[in-house]
Amino acid sequence: MIRSKEMRIFQFIGVIILVIGTAWMFSISSDGSGAPAYIEGELVCYGCELKCGGPTSNTCDYYEHKGVLRDAHGDFWYFEDTPVAKPLIQDESLRGKQLRVYGKINEETHTITVDRWREL
Repeated sequence: MIRSKEMRIFQFIGVIILVIGTAWMFSISSDGSGAPAYIEGELVCYGCELKCGGPTSNTCDYYEHKGVLRDAHGDFWYFEDTPVAKPLIQDESLRGKQLRVYGKINEETHTITVDRWREL
């Protein structure tokens, strides 16, 4: 039979494992849903990327020149309009650059609430 002292040691070890496991689980996710804490890709203009109608297509007139991130799979990731994301959305000198964008990622809507970003 397990003694009372041994039982307390097992309980203590179990609590420690539970705490470490929980901390690890939340450290690998930005929002607890399993989504990555960052997305990497090329910053492109959404309107220009949609110009599949040829040179006379006016998609940038309709969509404006707005920066979005295109990942390695070709998916577009849109930025929530915040002060941190403004250069990504508006600064045309950043277009064509490879970036890593950190923040809260919503995989359903393909939007990123940008915390910070950097060039790769």
